[in-house]
Amino acid sequence: MPWLVVAAREGVSSFDATCSLVQRRWGDNMVEILKFSRKTAFTPETIEILAAALDEVWERMRQSGSRLTRPAYSRVMREVVAKRIMEMAQRGVQGREVLVADALRFITANYEQPSKLAK
Repeated sequence: MPWLVVAAREGVSSFDATCSLVQRRWGDNMVEILKFSRKTAFTPETIEILAAALDEVWERMRQSGSRLTRPAYSRVMREVVAKRIMEMAQRGVQGREVLVADALRFITANYEQPSKLAK
């Protein structure tokens, strides 16, 4: 699917317009990743890997029964997970599996009591 070029409307930043385009093409998770990648340029392929890692971490957390996936915590915790994945990618970690494992360890060590989440 080719990229669409749309001029930002008055009062809408070019970044917000880009997020809107990305959301239509790849969905909400890609937008979450892009919000934290303003300072680092990633290839579209890398962004897809980061979004896939975010999806997998969140699904594992949800399946483990983590209280952090409950509605009261979910928005903030998805941002925490996305930021951690971005930080590791900025440090050169590229593999989806490695990003997922690191994010789960990070959440377990800093937010969750030891459980089956880190396994």
